Amino acid sequence: METPEGIETRPETGDFSGLNRTGIMSNRSLSAELIEGAEETLPNPDGDASELAASRAEYVQDALPIGSLPTPVSNSEAEDKEPLVQQGLALLLDKLGERLAFERQGTRLYEAFVQKLETTRFGETAGPSIEEARHICEEELEHFKLLQTAISEIGGDATVQTPSADIAGVLSHGIMQIVSDPRSTMPQMLQALLTAELADNEGWQLLEQLLKEAGQSELAQQCQSAIEQEKEHLENVRAWLTDVSLTELKEMTGEFSSEAEENVSLSAPRADQHAEQAEEEPSDALSLLKADHERVKELFDRAEKADEKQQKKLFKEIKKELERHTRIEESVFYPNLEKREELKEMMLESLEEHKQIKTLLREIEKLRGESEKFEPKLKLLRENVSHHAEEEEEGKMFPKIRRLLSASELKEMAAELETAKGKGRKKQR
Repeated sequence: METPEGIETRPETGDFSGLNRTGIMSNRSLSAELIEGAEETLPNPDGDASELAASRAEYVQDALPIGSLPTPVSNSEAEDKEPLVQQGLALLLDKLGERLAFERQGTRLYEAFVQKLETTRFGETAGPSIEEARHICEEELEHFKLLQTAISEIGGDATVQTPSADIAGVLSHGIMQIVSDPRSTMPQMLQALLTAELADNEGWQLLEQLLKEAGQSELAQQCQSAIEQEKEHLENVRAWLTDVSLTELKEMTGEFSSEAEENVSLSAPRADQHAEQAEEEPSDALSLLKADHERVKELFDRAEKADEKQQKKLFKEIKKELERHTRIEESVFYPNLEKREELKEMMLESLEEHKQIKTLLREIEKLRGESEKFEPKLKLLRENVSHHAEEEEEGKMFPKIRRLLSASELKEMAAELETAKGKGRKKQR
């Protein structure tokens, strides 16, 4: 191989690779010429740099100050209004941009969280189900789209990164790192999500107030549904974190204090039910599931006699009970049934019924402000849940399970179900 002219080589091999030389060191024979050429092109030191300063001043005058807000796009409703109004609108767009950035990141957070739940063993004993986390992810995306539309309606550009949006992105960056890190534990991820939900709820409350003050009452009304859903997200994440933390404590110490057990179930309809449940511990898996059915039935009975406001409060409790119940059935009960060929078909039918119940829960969640549709939907939910319970208890499933599984197997499954609930009432043997 011929060596290029002027390139230094290794004398012993003729190889010039690995020397890693740049600039004048790449060709020593031309070094003097390179230096001479560089000296000839030096700027003239004469003068006071006034022309350069004048040129810079032109750029400074044209540029917006740091942290300034972009003006609304042309053809907006505020285009012909006074400058002060324009400034107020720019501030509103800044806060809408902040919410938009946060909801975008919120969607990504829950996408990462769902992926963790799908690919790991998280959530088998406590915490959220994949379905619960995915549902929140879908609602975060809906809120993002709502804000995109709101920005466009008042003449803004949803693609602009406003100063507050930039801050929101920086703040949420660390939360995303925790959730996506493969080393993060379930409590750590839930703590990160709780931090995000606390900030998110405060941000929505402030935005609603600003919209009202700015005379954007219609947009403020549109935000109401999102605000209610964000409150639910916060309550759910807080309950999951409590659930997981107390389950973790139980695994470390072997038992709960009576006070801790009384506080663990945030979704319980009445505090005195804890004492009743402690005294009448279900003897096996089927008794435990039947007790869940009875508890939900009691909540529906109370809702039927309640006024509209109380009904909506009771729906929250019904929703939490049903989500917990379907989660333990899908994570523990049904996988055990699937091992038996005689029970597989019934298990698949029950899973389909779960899908219908979850769909109704989501539909009712979105109808909170529409009282005319709320009560009929709640009644339909009750009918579906009652049918599901009757099919399991009085149909073929429970009787067949009692014939196929031994008493010890059912008792062991009950312990798994209790652990999955995160209530830590597993009997000491």
